[in-house]
Amino acid sequence: MWFEYAVSISACLAFLYLPGIIAFLPLRLNLITLMAVSPLLGAACYGVLPIAYGLYGIPCTTVSLLGPALGVAILLSFASLIATRHRPDKRQDIEIGDVAIVFSTLAVSVLLVVVFFTKNLDTAGSIFQAFDNGHHLNKIATFIATGNYSSIGFTEYTASLGSVPSPYLGTEAFYPSAWHGLVAMCCSAVGANVAVGINAVNTALIAVVFPLGMTYFISCIFKSRRLTLVASVLVLAVSSSVWDFVSFGPLYPMLYAYALVPSCMGLFVVCFDCDDIFRLMGKIGAIVLAGIAIGLAQPSGIFFMVIALAPYLVSRIYFIAKDKVDDRVALFIASGAAAVVFLLWFVCFRLPAFQSIVSFDWPKTESLFQAAIDIAFLSTTDHTIQLGVALLVAVGLKELWNSKVKRWLVFSYGLVCFGYFLSVSTEGFLKHLFGGFWYTDPHRLGVNLAILATVIACFGIKCIYQKLVPFIVKHWSTKVAKRYALAILCAYVALIYLPSFELKGLLTFNTSFGNYANIVSQENCIDNSHVLTNEELAFSRKALSKIPASAAVINEPNDGSAFLASLTGMNVYYRRFNLPSSDSETKESQLIRNHLSEISYNCDVRSACDKLGLKYVLILDLNEQDNPHHFWSYFPDQWEGIETIDDETPGFKTVLSEGSMRLYEIE
Repeated sequence: MWFEYAVSISACLAFLYLPGIIAFLPLRLNLITLMAVSPLLGAACYGVLPIAYGLYGIPCTTVSLLGPALGVAILLSFASLIATRHRPDKRQDIEIGDVAIVFSTLAVSVLLVVVFFTKNLDTAGSIFQAFDNGHHLNKIATFIATGNYSSIGFTEYTASLGSVPSPYLGTEAFYPSAWHGLVAMCCSAVGANVAVGINAVNTALIAVVFPLGMTYFISCIFKSRRLTLVASVLVLAVSSSVWDFVSFGPLYPMLYAYALVPSCMGLFVVCFDCDDIFRLMGKIGAIVLAGIAIGLAQPSGIFFMVIALAPYLVSRIYFIAKDKVDDRVALFIASGAAAVVFLLWFVCFRLPAFQSIVSFDWPKTESLFQAAIDIAFLSTTDHTIQLGVALLVAVGLKELWNSKVKRWLVFSYGLVCFGYFLSVSTEGFLKHLFGGFWYTDPHRLGVNLAILATVIACFGIKCIYQKLVPFIVKHWSTKVAKRYALAILCAYVALIYLPSFELKGLLTFNTSFGNYANIVSQENCIDNSHVLTNEELAFSRKALSKIPASAAVINEPNDGSAFLASLTGMNVYYRRFNLPSSDSETKESQLIRNHLSEISYNCDVRSACDKLGLKYVLILDLNEQDNPHHFWSYFPDQWEGIETIDDETPGFKTVLSEGSMRLYEIE
């Protein structure tokens, strides 16, 4: 299974990077830029093509997705060669500094992901048993089975595959499914199961795509190779960054979007410094590709870019105008630009398409003072304080405020902090206006804060180094001072990533990354009394051997059986943990949920089961309605018809029995 995991990671990286490298290589980009922007083309193709294929009934396969992506890449490559054939040669040879930065970024990131994520998986096929993952797992399994990876019109109940009719009316109008499609593509190519594919794709995104994008973004802002080298070891230093997407929710589509966001932000920054029309058009084209890819992964990523880059846009407009008019007029023009950005934000906030998102309310969980403390020490949501990074951020903010050109970063950081602050400690209109595009969810908003905090921390460590050297020079030579300062900072960075440890007999230190590793371990260990245990999974596989292939099985999803469609292929009736709204549930489903135990004398229930072809009932938590491991969506009275069935209920024959687990046949 670990071999499948490694091969799936390789396949994911090949699918993402190969088209972009082919397309962008003729543009003579430096290595950092090339490695950062290359995934954008593949990601855009794998997001758009499934929608087009779905409209025309074309199945998605590795060949049907990768082939056109490579075709587009080759066309773009030729177009670049033609466009630049008469230009003076401006080839940028591969420089050792760029190689060192890319190598350092990958070496540190891969090591961190192995230590804090991969090592803490129970197996390569571990699943995070959380509410959202029922949807993710079933969606990917359906994508693989049907060959339809479209973000439009999805249903996991596919009649052509012998699926039981859906208890829900209608289909998904739109759900950003680019991440699900990428996982399905990797699983299909390698032959890995869904769980392995999920872990492999997430590993590739956290260990490779996001770090390279962050390194590029930082290089675009500060234009310093030394600072970029520093950044290469700090891009994953905040534990509430993209790490959070695989330890809470899980929010896998957000991970995909945010892995691509830094590259797009970097491209936006350098567009203002581009004096070559061909390069400018290329960068704008790449931004468009990135926008498409991010939007089809999770549109929240686009809104993060808006709020993070709006101060930069206003700042650049001010400085450009200042060169042509006096300061007051320039300030007026910049203020107008800020007003336009806010107006566009407000219009999006009022659009009907976003109302279900921006109106979603996560209740406040902290006082105003506690929220401010959490922001100051980067202990957002469930994360332990990070004093080391917080100090770097504080130093970086001070120095950035003194820089007129880079001061916009302070305002960007202030905006994302403000959004998090409102979400976690207040209620009302402003909370939804500034946090609504992230469902007012502190975890999602905390990642916004963490990404910009990382950028500022990188600048902060550079500033500390510049102050350390003169201090040490008082006692040693400049050369020795630089070595001592570098050694001090290396030790400092190492402390940031320190796992939890114990001084026996004294105290235990629960570090931020140690706490994160513990969360990953707990959530991915199936033996930890989760919703679906190892025993229940084994029983379900035994049950499959006792029934005909594709036989429809009634289940109560909150006992863990909602995962079985994707993990075992069992044709269960309920595949989501929560109920549909009353106007989107079939009458047959309502009868089964509320009255199935009456089947021996209730003709309506009997007719509903016969109509749907339901012949078996799987119960994994018999008489365990008080099981503490159910999700928040579980209300026993909603499943009374199923949960009141036992071995004595007339109309049901026991086929398989172990402990509190049962498989019944409807007589």
